[in-house]
Amino acid sequence: MITEKYCREILEQYPEYITKDQMYRICHISKKTCLFLLESGLVPNIDSGKKTRRFKIKTTDVIQYLHDRDDYPELYKAPDGFYMRDGGKKAPSFEDVFTKEDLTNMRQYYEILLKDYPDVLNVRRVAQFTGYGESSVFWIFL
Repeated sequence: MITEKYCREILEQYPEYITKDQMYRICHISKKTCLFLLESGLVPNIDSGKKTRRFKIKTTDVIQYLHDRDDYPELYKAPDGFYMRDGGKKAPSFEDVFTKEDLTNMRQYYEILLKDYPDVLNVRRVAQFTGYGESSVFWIFL
């Protein structure tokens, strides 16, 4: 079980954004499990697509993952065969992880959250809604 003391220590020790290497050490998971969580979108991140330093992860998102993992460990379990030595499987897509019903419920949830926003959001509005900084949101759209 994750303690509030451990969460405070993480926030004090690490910057606002961390790398995949820092994440797997904080979470006490393997590199392969960390890659699964990031590629599948189970832990929010900014994926640059580069071969090195590919992922940029908010430290607060890692803490949220730790709390959620304690409550719903089955949600963060890699699919069967993912850890096979012969290359294994690539992390499943977002649609493979969630059922159509889950996606419908998420859509309804976000429609309610976004009902007071205009149909097209500028960088400032996206940053306000997501909690990311405006410069981070700007680079995502480039």
